[in-house]
Amino acid sequence: SDVQSFQRGIGFSAYTAKPTKTAQEDVTTSNLTSFQVSAIGNGAVYFDDVTFRKNNSVWESTPVYFWPAYALNFYAYNKPANGFVDRSIAVGSQTLTFTPSTVLTEQEDLVAAYAPNQTQPVSGATDLTFNHYLTQIVVKALNTNPTYSVEVAGVKIAHLDDKVKYTFSTGNTEVATDAADQTYSSEFTAKPLDG
Repeated sequence: SDVQSFQRGIGFSAYTAKPTKTAQEDVTTSNLTSFQVSAIGNGAVYFDDVTFRKNNSVWESTPVYFWPAYALNFYAYNKPANGFVDRSIAVGSQTLTFTPSTVLTEQEDLVAAYAPNQTQPVSGATDLTFNHYLTQIVVKALNTNPTYSVEVAGVKIAHLDDKVKYTFSTGNTEVATDAADQTYSSEFTAKPLDG
């Protein structure tokens, strides 16, 4: 049976959970194109920051990593094209520190998954459920009083911390110790508000 455990490649079934605090949901199960995975087992890093892409219904890596004879802990996240991700994947600590782009149109969701003590499944792939840890928000304005004419030419959200630290094993996010105060803003052609 030890020989058989080395014969199958590691693959995933990936799902994204819905965010709980916003109506916006940019990264979903259907539009997630790839994600990064690290694996730790038997007191050592088995592989680190490997890209997995969808092949039919299973997410696979190239090259293929095969199941070892021991259990693995998986640490996965989507790699946003913009912003800056600093990973720390080691036997004793697994964290992500993420700084989103200051350009609003370049900001992306950050989703991550943690699957501890996984062994080769009897059939199929290992399930990964991604949760949203940084999620875009939508700002909406409504003029409910037709007596007034109101136009909006920009949006600004001020005094936000610009860096978050996520810990895989607990699922907790916290403001990074070196976070700075950031203002995010967008200006556009004035839009009249109506009902």
